[in-house]
Amino acid sequence: MPKKDPMTAQRDLLRRVQCEGLEIAYDALVAVCKDPKAPAPAKATAGAALFRAGGAFDKDAQRGNAKPPEEMTAEEISARLAELRAQQAEFLAGAQDAELIEPEEDKDDDTGSPDDEDDPKDPFG
Repeated sequence: MPKKDPMTAQRDLLRRVQCEGLEIAYDALVAVCKDPKAPAPAKATAGAALFRAGGAFDKDAQRGNAKPPEEMTAEEISARLAELRAQQAEFLAGAQDAELIEPEEDKDDDTGSPDDEDDPKDPFG
């Protein structure tokens, strides 16, 4: 088997952790919580980990937006939009790194170019 470069190996391992590892860890934590023979400290630790992963300990997530948009000033709306755009960019960058979505330049742009009309798979072209 050919050796992988370190970046490729790290990316592959990260993908496995995100896809397989999280499910395995979740299943293990739930099993500890449901096990009647598990010691109380183990159940408490597993329960806390599940709550933390679910965002129950995140005060910002619990609070949601403190104000509905109709009660925000223009500056508050602009700040919130900037936060959401940054989160979106972070999410898209992570998804592209994990190869969950195509990079933007590879996607079909649906501009209605002449090439789109020749596509036999396109029922509308």
